[in-house]
Amino acid sequence: MKPVADLHIHSTYSDGALSPAEIMEGIAEKNLEAFSVTDHDSLGFYEEYPEYPTLIPGVELSTTYQNTSIHLLVYGLDPKNSQIRELARLCHEARLQRFLNLGRYLEEKCGFDVLEEAEQSRDLTTGFYARLLSKKGQIKYPATLYHRYFNPKNCPYVGYEHFPRFEELMKVLKPQPVFCILAHPGLKFAQDQNLLFQMKDLGLDGLEVMHPVHNRQQRVYFRRFCRQNNMMLTGGSDFHSRRESAYGIGRFGLDLHQWENLKQKWQAKTSYSFS
Repeated sequence: MKPVADLHIHSTYSDGALSPAEIMEGIAEKNLEAFSVTDHDSLGFYEEYPEYPTLIPGVELSTTYQNTSIHLLVYGLDPKNSQIRELARLCHEARLQRFLNLGRYLEEKCGFDVLEEAEQSRDLTTGFYARLLSKKGQIKYPATLYHRYFNPKNCPYVGYEHFPRFEELMKVLKPQPVFCILAHPGLKFAQDQNLLFQMKDLGLDGLEVMHPVHNRQQRVYFRRFCRQNNMMLTGGSDFHSRRESAYGIGRFGLDLHQWENLKQKWQAKTSYSFS
């Protein structure tokens, strides 16, 4: 069925390629019932677009649980809320520090030339370094970066020890009228339901089931998990750029039935108003 809600989009306020204005132009073409711009650890988009009829304010926070890096999608937030803004700042600082530490390691210990570009980058992922070194011809395959240089045995900066922990974020978020969703849970959470149950007990509201990286088997698995445990099912394109994203804005997400179910669950939890 045709998607009617795309709840995972990135702008130039994090690692997206399109400006807020360009995203809004793309949204206008799709006639979606709802969308959310969920930049990594940033609420900057909502300074330019504080209100829009079908826009659900959101953010994607970088955090950890049980020594595992996870991304937490938070929806229905107040972009001016000082506590949420502080969480976004802390997550951004941790992500930026790790990213620059990895760049210094590549330059000082491995002899690569990356820091100048890294210090100008909005993309704070290890994929940035893989693409950069591959483009420069300093490594033949992007995977080489992970196997040889970002191997935890060799590199002391690949971990997430200094990131805010999921438990700490939930202490702040749980009292708020927001919805907390585990982004693209993927195969690692399909292999260990105990982690999902633990996170649910800490306040996790649902899973991002409809995501381009999930195959059919994973979508079925996570959909069943949400239904059996009365959790919310969300989804979106995870759009970053026309070149790098599997789907364009509004071309992947929730169908009408899924969107109506999600609205009912959200409205049952809070008084959040959908336009």
